[in-house]
Amino acid sequence: MSLVRCDWADNSRIACSVYFSQEEGGARLGYERLIALDIDGKNMISLSQPVGSDALRNSREMDSRLRAAGKQSQLVIYRNLDHQLDDGDVRADLLRKADVFLRQSMHIAG
Repeated sequence: MSLVRCDWADNSRIACSVYFSQEEGGARLGYERLIALDIDGKNMISLSQPVGSDALRNSREMDSRLRAAGKQSQLVIYRNLDHQLDDGDVRADLLRKADVFLRQSMHIAG
């Protein structure tokens, strides 16, 4: 887990955005959540929705339904990486795939 940023909510409470990732269905998924706590670290509460275990399943379901409706869809999953894509080679690969997909979808010569 890593701290993304914090701001004072008032003179005695602080709100922080935290980032974490977890393994889900063979893929690493990343989440960012907002929490609030007293300046002494007590009384922490989450201001975000709880993390669901079905993010990957939802993505796969959306891809499947788009295809079933005759729409073009390409779900790209990188094993052991979350949506931050910290790997430069992976980011470049995703951009290439997005370029090909968009050009094909929009019938643009490449």
